Amino acid sequence: MSFEWADYLTLAEALSRNPGVPGPEEAALRTAISRAYYAAFRSM
Repeated sequence: MSFEWADYLTLAEALSRNPGVPGPEEAALRTAISRAYYAAFRSM
């Protein structure tokens, strides 16, 4: 099974658009940053 690292960017965008859902805003924004990082450096 192959993982699509670009899906992390999709998740990061969704979390940054609405960071208060489903949990705390700061946690969502930190997760968005982390996922965008992995999308950028793992999809090369």
